[in-house]
Order: sequence, then C-alpha cells, then structure tokens
Amino acid sequence: MQALLEHFITQSTLYSLIAVLLVAFLESLALVGLILPGTVLMAGLGALSGSGLVN
Repeated sequence: MQALLEHFITQSTLYSLIAVLLVAFLESLALVGLILPGTVLMAGLGALSGSGLVN
C-alpha cells in the first residue's frame, strides 16, 4: 500500500496536493485523528516534496 501511495504522489503535484488535503482532513476528524498518524504522514509528504521526487 505504501509503494502504491508513493507512486501516485511522485507522479504529479496534483496527486501530492490531494494527498496532503486528505491527510489533513482525516486527521482533523474526532476519532480518525487518534488512529491516523497525521504528523508522520505530513512529514513524509514534505520530505518527498522537498527532495524533489515529486514531478
């Protein structure tokens, strides 16, 4: 699953924007925020964007 997400995120900046918006929205929900590690996911997406892997 992680490889599939990395594939979609690195293919287009639109996919990475959608992924960031989806993670931020899901983490803000009451019970989902307890399960979803939003901080780790946002840091990972930021690292991918910062390293230039996103086209």
